[in-house]
Amino acid sequence: MSRRQSHSRSPYVDSTATKFPEERDSNKTTAAQINNKINQYLCLVPVFGVIPSVLALISDRSDRKLKDVSKVAIVMALAWLISSGASGSGDSTATQASLEILKGTISSTYFAASIWLMFRLYKDKAIALPGLKYLMKSKRKSD
Repeated sequence: MSRRQSHSRSPYVDSTATKFPEERDSNKTTAAQINNKINQYLCLVPVFGVIPSVLALISDRSDRKLKDVSKVAIVMALAWLISSGASGSGDSTATQASLEILKGTISSTYFAASIWLMFRLYKDKAIALPGLKYLMKSKRKSD
């Protein structure tokens, strides 16, 4: 074995020093990427995430992915609010109990869907609701 081959992988040599600068920097996440990810998580917080979602949609500095997450969060919150409000209150105690169960199921589903979307965001997967994609495509075609 030649001398050159035996010392090619020394533990004291920094392997990143031999890489090109653009390769070295591409592996690191920037502060803007981290800030964007945090904003996406804040938008997916149930109930209170509507505020950062609206602010992200209004802002011109928000990127496309943050705006997409904001749209999903607002649609989920509106669906939860409308379905909870539409279930109303019953006249009898039997109706009242079944409506409370329905409201609890709707709220639990909203919170579980938000947590599921946060998990998908953690895994860097698409953040979208199945029916919402179809509605957005049909809206764009009609424009």
